Amino acid sequence: MIYGIARFLVRLALGVFFRKIEVEGKENVPHQGPVLIAANHTNALVDPLVIATQLRRPITVTAKSTLTQNPLLALLFRIFHVVPFYRREDPGVDPARNLGSLEECRQRLARGAAICIFPEGQSHSDPHLRPFRTGVGRIVQAWFETPGSAPLTVVPVGLVFQDKGRLRSAVWVRFGPPMDAAQWRTEHPDAGPRELTEEIEERVRRLTLNFRRERYSVLLGWAADVVATRAAPPPALGRESMTLADRVRLVQRLNAGYEDLEKKRPVEIAALVDRVRRYVFEVHRIGISPAEVYLPMGPSRAAFFILREFELIIIGLPLALWGAMNHMLPYWMVRLAERRLTRARDQRASSIIFTSLLLFPLFYAAQIATAWMMLSPLWATIYTISLPYSGYFAALYGERVGGILQRSRTFLRFLFRPKLQEHLMDEGRGILDEIVRLGREVA
Repeated sequence: MIYGIARFLVRLALGVFFRKIEVEGKENVPHQGPVLIAANHTNALVDPLVIATQLRRPITVTAKSTLTQNPLLALLFRIFHVVPFYRREDPGVDPARNLGSLEECRQRLARGAAICIFPEGQSHSDPHLRPFRTGVGRIVQAWFETPGSAPLTVVPVGLVFQDKGRLRSAVWVRFGPPMDAAQWRTEHPDAGPRELTEEIEERVRRLTLNFRRERYSVLLGWAADVVATRAAPPPALGRESMTLADRVRLVQRLNAGYEDLEKKRPVEIAALVDRVRRYVFEVHRIGISPAEVYLPMGPSRAAFFILREFELIIIGLPLALWGAMNHMLPYWMVRLAERRLTRARDQRASSIIFTSLLLFPLFYAAQIATAWMMLSPLWATIYTISLPYSGYFAALYGERVGGILQRSRTFLRFLFRPKLQEHLMDEGRGILDEIVRLGREVA
């Protein structure tokens, strides 16, 4: 029961932090029987929480032992039945205790559990996978040595975050094709834990974004922004022109083409890279996005935009103010705690989510108790129901107002500088045509 309540609260917290959680291949995870889930690790404690909340069956998570030094995390680890692993590089840690951790994993798999492991060993912000440690292969090897063991399924998982430290961003969870461990062993009779680990690593690599250098990820992200516009007007506010999954696939195609062209057409690709860089710098310098370059400037469209958005602002303002008033103090306390606790970019989301799980329920309890002491039962009930809803609405309202202000600034800028928009549109189309031409030649 405690696990179910904790899982429900974590799911709510993730639903508030992320604007959208896209899931692919959930059917690849068996509903029962032993399962080993192997995933990349780029967003600290958020990674296991995202995976665990997207599956109906309970998930056993592995984590580095030093995290238990935090009292709150130690409590959560007990609730979620975390199996600690002892890393050699952690001071004061005895790696020999990993034998007990491996045995604990084997026993849980024998009881039909699903175990989630992060073979990279540590959360990071590298532009590519780190080499997998052999712990995942050893767990499977220990399973092979279990007499009468049931079939073990290994499921690779790729986690791709739009902007992992930013509130109201998106994440894509990709459950890859399942791997029958016994069948793989039959096909590779001489392979050991290292070879099995390399096979799992390759399967996870196919589900994630991997770049040779950090600057490549930035550059190809810019190119994807240009291609995603399709040189067409941007969608209305509140609508997406492309899902995160589609954008990731686009970046993967651009990455493959870039690596090929860098060898075959180095001069052309260097010129295109410089052209994309200068274009994106110019667009960002004036404070707009590549998609907004193609914003229609007709008076009828502008009037409809102003009328619709102004109406939404007026209607939603009272509820948004009510939500902001009731959530301002815990919100700023969470932000303060996040600044003090976060030491790396991949830890920011974890700090915000776990601090929110601690502070917001406490504030809600105090606010609701005060309401029931001071108000009539009817108004206390209304306040209790409206409290969480108004807070979520205030967050959505803030997003929408930010989008309205951004688009309004773009419209006014192009209204008084029409030649600037014409120049940017021509250059954007030229870059898009060049990318498409080179892409066709690569294909």
